[in-house]
Amino acid sequence: QLVPEVVGQSVLVDGLMVYDYADRDDEKTVTAVFACPRIQWFPNESFPGVSSGQFLLGQHGVDIGGFDLVRATDGRRLDYKDSEAFFQMLRACREIEKESLDPEGYPDVDIFDFFRERRAHYGNGFRIRGRLRRITPIDVDPTKYGNRFEMDRYYQLDVFVKLDKGFDLKNSKGEKIRYENDFPISICVASLPPELQDQKQPSVDVELTAFYFKMWQHHSSKSRKAGDMQQVAPLMVGLEPKIVEFDPQSELDWIFGTLFGVLFVAILLGGGFLFFAKQRPARREQEPDKIELPS
Repeated sequence: QLVPEVVGQSVLVDGLMVYDYADRDDEKTVTAVFACPRIQWFPNESFPGVSSGQFLLGQHGVDIGGFDLVRATDGRRLDYKDSEAFFQMLRACREIEKESLDPEGYPDVDIFDFFRERRAHYGNGFRIRGRLRRITPIDVDPTKYGNRFEMDRYYQLDVFVKLDKGFDLKNSKGEKIRYENDFPISICVASLPPELQDQKQPSVDVELTAFYFKMWQHHSSKSRKAGDMQQVAPLMVGLEPKIVEFDPQSELDWIFGTLFGVLFVAILLGGGFLFFAKQRPARREQEPDKIELPS
């Protein structure tokens, strides 16, 4: 027999009342019974298993239980099941931005951790720092989500974060793409700073707070060249980005380290500088598809 337990959490139910009944000891106390597909959950206090990022999102109207639906599509292309949680997160980030609540204390993003623990980060907050290479404005259908979330457009940022070491991505057929120096993360934001609003390929360094949404599957020019395979990469929803400058010395160290690594591999392959020349354009080829959620 189940024992009732007080959990003190905020929930919302869209359901149908089936019946009600009076308490045996107090007929004035009436309990209503509803049938519903699921319960929406907005954590309002510390609760086991709830991260600080999830708590903040829940305080701004994100149904943390909705990540159960997103989990079902993890590692695949965007699905209509993703839409509700996605737009809730966009709206929450817009409200967090208005309240100047850019939170501190979130860890720096770790690409390898997303692949190791890909289902452990839904709604978790991270600090992102990398090279912004493309901005894609995406219009929101007012009849589906625009009016309800008071949003007519959002922006897809393709940010390339540095890698400490290279790695290969493989598909089910064993085909692989090699990433050496950086890796693309797709981040959707509700607004842009004035200096980025009219740019599509800015190529500037940015920093922002973003919340993990899912691993999504998409095409890029680079993946198509590797046998028309689709690659999997993190998709996040974030606050407004800020343009920053990397520390010149660390940037210089990274550049020389990258050049040395590429030249060393080139010599081993007997390709010399020709190999280096062929590798440089690959950065632009990594840019992913446009993020548009199906209705």
